[in-house]
Amino acid sequence: MNTMIEKQDVGIIRPSQLQDWLTSHGIITVTTEECAHLLGVPIRDVSQRLVRLRSKGELVSGARGLWIAVPSEFREMGAPEPMRYIHNLMGFYDNEYCVGWLSAAAIHGASHQAPQVFQVAVAKTLRNRRIACK
Repeated sequence: MNTMIEKQDVGIIRPSQLQDWLTSHGIITVTTEECAHLLGVPIRDVSQRLVRLRSKGELVSGARGLWIAVPSEFREMGAPEPMRYIHNLMGFYDNEYCVGWLSAAAIHGASHQAPQVFQVAVAKTLRNRRIACK
């Protein structure tokens, strides 16, 4: 569990405040267990409590059990840029990774064309993912 979240009292946040609280504390990803701790609800009730945030595009599911907070500047795109959450996503899966050459070149301004997808090479096989709320 994130130490920042672990130090918080159980149930200090209402579901409508979760995305703002996460982004104001510099947290981009949160697990279902961490959400349950912050909201003060049982783990099985977390997804139901987050329905409104998901419909407004404030939170997206990166994987089963991992939630990604979407800052307001990325809501139109449906998700934050992958570099903000890829490390946490791969850590959640306990998977080593490298950002693909074209994606890495674009980050450093050295690509000859803009990549259409964010590419990641992983040590263990994972299915392709499309992370967006729209």
